[in-house]
Amino acid sequence: MGFPPNATVYTFSGVDFVRILDGDSFQPWAFAELTYSADSVLGGTVKYLDIGSSVAPAFSFRAALNSASDRFTLRGLLGTTGTLSNTRGRSDTMTLVKATPIDGQANQFWADLTFELRPT
Repeated sequence: MGFPPNATVYTFSGVDFVRILDGDSFQPWAFAELTYSADSVLGGTVKYLDIGSSVAPAFSFRAALNSASDRFTLRGLLGTTGTLSNTRGRSDTMTLVKATPIDGQANQFWADLTFELRPT
């Protein structure tokens, strides 16, 4: 089974897969965000902004793989940290924290995947 032409192909530890999209918009990557807290001081006329650490939400999606073997290879990589990259030029160090096999129609090999972005 091959992937559709022009599909964005992801690779993790030598396994290729594509995302299954269920709408017109989607989270393109695991982008880090800042945590912060805002505290009013001096009777509420001044706001103190405390900028904390950088965090990234989990990068979760349903993936289509080429074979059952690829699907279970990913399952065996749970807890592994490696490079997740795609054909759009994105690449980061991530840990695979979820790889749940999902049954589709005949000869469709899906998995629900979740990656956590590792600090740089």
